[in-house]
Amino acid sequence: MKKCKNTLYLFFCFYIRKNHPKEEPIKSITINQNQINMGLLDAVLGNVSEIDPKSLQQEYGELLCNGEQIERVFVLIRDKWVFTNKRLIIQDTQGVTGKKREYHSIPYGSITQFSIETCGTIDMDSEMKIWIKGMASPIEQKFGTKVNIKEVQRILAGYIL
Repeated sequence: MKKCKNTLYLFFCFYIRKNHPKEEPIKSITINQNQINMGLLDAVLGNVSEIDPKSLQQEYGELLCNGEQIERVFVLIRDKWVFTNKRLIIQDTQGVTGKKREYHSIPYGSITQFSIETCGTIDMDSEMKIWIKGMASPIEQKFGTKVNIKEVQRILAGYIL
């Protein structure tokens, strides 16, 4: 692998070496604009950043129902939390190339409860937990300092309550 020349390249060198099996050669790495825009520090810390929903209209067009609109999108490196007016779609991007993706669709009616934890003085990330009917443990996600977790909670509450 090439010598790391800048911070972004250094991050991806570290990420790939940490998450890629050593037996397999690395064929290619795809870095899109959303990954660059989300902020290097949030990516390193495992936090989520928000992106413009319009940027995903084409990618998610086949997944959306009639009348369904993407309202908010949060990205963690390659995974996404997509809030629509009808459901929450959690995209889990897999593999080195990122071509394999799992889309977990959660209708708002199946969410039984949710909680948020706001940023503190030392703990600089916020967190959201969502409990779904039939699942024993919640889905958890940490959010970066740039994301207003109370606003995310308000949007989710608007669909559930």
